[in-house]
Amino acid sequence: SLLQRILPGGRVLALDRDPVAVALAQSRFAAAGGAFTARVGRFSELVAIAAEEAVEADLVVMDLGISSMQLDDPARGFSFQREGPLDMRLDPTSGGMTAADIVATYDLDQLAALIADFSQERHSRAIARAIVDQRRGEAITSTTQLARICAGAIPRRLWPPRIHPATRTFLALRIAVNQELDELSSGIAAAIHILRPGGRLGIISFHSLEDTIAKRSLHNLALVCV
Repeated sequence: SLLQRILPGGRVLALDRDPVAVALAQSRFAAAGGAFTARVGRFSELVAIAAEEAVEADLVVMDLGISSMQLDDPARGFSFQREGPLDMRLDPTSGGMTAADIVATYDLDQLAALIADFSQERHSRAIARAIVDQRRGEAITSTTQLARICAGAIPRRLWPPRIHPATRTFLALRIAVNQELDELSSGIAAAIHILRPGGRLGIISFHSLEDTIAKRSLHNLALVCV
């Protein structure tokens, strides 16, 4: 839809950390030719990539979080509903720490703080303690294994009414693995840098932490412009 609106004469530069998503986008919009470019990259790399592509922007849209394609692929390790490796990296080819690495190496206090800070999980310490206790006897390497640990750490009468008890822990680990909140802050600054005068920035967020960072960043930028 966006591509149709800017033609003729316009150009879309799409950025995604997931090489699979970029390849799919390139295939889907191949007929657009030079009007569409997809690159593998982080929000924090936007300024450099825009410079390489000789792009200044009239509109930047930041679509946060993960896609259903990523969530539905068990091999990516994002979903507690499907058996898979405890990975959660948006770009599995980039190296870096996986969710399995975090649950294997963080101590009790670090795990509890991560889960609480990145997901506002009320039972973060109980879940962290259950993870530490479990890994003493067996490595935690799969999504369903971690989901069972989270569920077992919280008394059933205290389970959240509409979501699985592992939901927030999985969110926290994904955010930590991919440094999503830092990337959001860097991405907003990068977007402002490449926008032409009068350009617009749109941010599609899916949870309160993202929403808070986006609103605070835009508020601070507005104060600078006054």
